[in-house]
Amino acid sequence: VRTALSQCHLPIATRSACHSASLSTERPRRSLVKVNAATAAADDSFGGPTEAAEVEAGSSTFLQAVLNVMNILMGVGIMTIPYALGKSGWMGLGVLVFLGLVTNYSGKALVEAHQVVKA
Repeated sequence: VRTALSQCHLPIATRSACHSASLSTERPRRSLVKVNAATAAADDSFGGPTEAAEVEAGSSTFLQAVLNVMNILMGVGIMTIPYALGKSGWMGLGVLVFLGLVTNYSGKALVEAHQVVKA
């Protein structure tokens, strides 16, 4: 209750209206998928579609889906680097630099091999 009142940016005299609005049982409808208006009545009491509700298919292409997966995996990898370095200390930093150099060399070797095969 205290957080609901502190989030209300109204004068004290009108906070009671804000407080009663925040205690309302209705909550905004948030969904990750599009639901047909005709099947919205088939929703359960928790706000999600039931098995009977038809959900429209997504509109992303295969390339967008692949790029999204790559983005998620790289983001998770980048977010775990500080934790890994914190646990491993200076030795982990050395290993990270070494593996970066190996990756750089491997990438250049692949480009050179591609140019040899292409010719």
